[in-house]
Amino acid sequence: MEASLTSVKEATDSAVSMGTQRTVLFLVSPLAVGAAMLLAWVVLIGWGWSGHTPELLAGGVLNIVAGTLAVLPTAVLLRHGAARLALGALAATVIRTVVDLAGTLLLLAPGWALERYWLLGFVTAFYLVLLLAETTVTAWVVRRAK
Repeated sequence: MEASLTSVKEATDSAVSMGTQRTVLFLVSPLAVGAAMLLAWVVLIGWGWSGHTPELLAGGVLNIVAGTLAVLPTAVLLRHGAARLALGALAATVIRTVVDLAGTLLLLAPGWALERYWLLGFVTAFYLVLLLAETTVTAWVVRRAK
């Protein structure tokens, strides 16, 4: 009887930790990029460069979308062990890079009327923040995998 109670407790703990890991995976990109956007906006306002807010918003939203799409393979492979999680992390890097590059090319189109240098600067800065945050969380998830 005790063995079955122990296995039920382990299964429950595993399910709770999987849900927590998925939640952290999906929240890391909006929180990290959102905090970086807020900090960049405060700096822009402080220096009197508030005219570049559209580029800041475009770069931030692009990276939030790229980060959210990038965690999908890792979130799907949570139950399949550390080796597959590592492959999911590699796929996440490819997805994040492709979405960022494609989105940047679309945002550089003349119809958006965004200044190229500011847009490229914000996209790059937010990409680096996103890369650091998602790599840290993915490493935490892989280390917790059995």
